[in-house]
Amino acid sequence: MLILLSDVNSILKIEAKGGTTLSNAVQGNFVLPNTAACTAGDMGFQIWTESDKDANGAESGWTPDFGATGSLTLLCGTYRAKTDCVHSGLTAVTPGDPLAINAAGDFVAATVGTDQVIAHAIGIEDGVSFKGSSYDNVLEYITV
Repeated sequence: MLILLSDVNSILKIEAKGGTTLSNAVQGNFVLPNTAACTAGDMGFQIWTESDKDANGAESGWTPDFGATGSLTLLCGTYRAKTDCVHSGLTAVTPGDPLAINAAGDFVAATVGTDQVIAHAIGIEDGVSFKGSSYDNVLEYITV
């Protein structure tokens, strides 16, 4: 899940076609420009393409526009957003904490000087309602 808090028109978007898309990726995960999985601690781009939902309402696969174009829309640049694509070990943050991504495309706490800092945390909250679903451990952040 990804909730943009910045104006979508002010965010650079990349249409990325790739061979192997990150396994189990959903909207809000980070991938490389060729849509492959990132290396933990390196740079990546967040998926804006909307995830499809299965019969139970869980995110699964991609909406029909992906099937038609074969590409994912990735976000690039500085923007403010919320996502539940957060490693389970990241349950509390202090505003300003540096964030990196892991190989699964989820946010993790960054080790400055070792990891590529992708964003800075604003906060984490539970019970975020979005498109008829409730999400816990939702991270609010600003990308760098």
